[in-house]
Amino acid sequence: MRGRIERILARATVEGHRRGANPATWRGHLQEALPARSEVQPVKHFSAMDFREVPAFMNELCRINTISAVALRFLILSAARTGEVLGARWPEINCTENTWTVPAVRAKTNRDHVIPLSTGALAALREIDPLRGVSSDFIFPGQKGSELSCMTLLALLQRRMNRAVTVHGFRSTFRDWCGDEGDVPRELAEASLAHVVRDATERAYRRKTAVERRRKVMQAWCDFILPPATTEVFDIQETRRERATAA
Repeated sequence: MRGRIERILARATVEGHRRGANPATWRGHLQEALPARSEVQPVKHFSAMDFREVPAFMNELCRINTISAVALRFLILSAARTGEVLGARWPEINCTENTWTVPAVRAKTNRDHVIPLSTGALAALREIDPLRGVSSDFIFPGQKGSELSCMTLLALLQRRMNRAVTVHGFRSTFRDWCGDEGDVPRELAEASLAHVVRDATERAYRRKTAVERRRKVMQAWCDFILPPATTEVFDIQETRRERATAA
């Protein structure tokens, strides 16, 4: 509301309807007299599932044979953000290195984020082609090949599966597992979540993304939440080639 008032008064000044300083300006003005929003409004965190409940949840999720269910499973296994998963395209998957590179244009940090794919994440990708009813560059396409809606995942989670948590909350679930169960070093946990390190000195000393060290973390997370039968190792490129030939 304050920002809107500031813009209205600024335009009024430009159009000659008023003169003088803008009384609604925050920086260097109202901030000296009023408390910051964070001090008067409590921070609302995304509702998250306890990591101990995830194995049973994933067992149930694996029995749902839809693109949205596979997308949600892939999201949980990769600890990625919702928009990154829904916008994922096949060229971003490196079939040789078994990695997924989220390009800078879609990453919150505005830089490429390389995610090592566990056996469970690779298995999820294997299930996608038979479920696709349309030709699309998106790995998890919606209707007519467009990007799958985030509301579709939320509806699956809260309505069909009756879980009072959010999709984004699974990143917090993963972080809790890293600290409480997985014994994952802080820097690896934060790197796995593509969190920006605020300390400039620490950023300077940690220039590498430690993909292979994070690969062990993601596989351990996969082993914790998925039954072994769902994590068969396979060659994505060869599987897609065989299906294309058969079609």
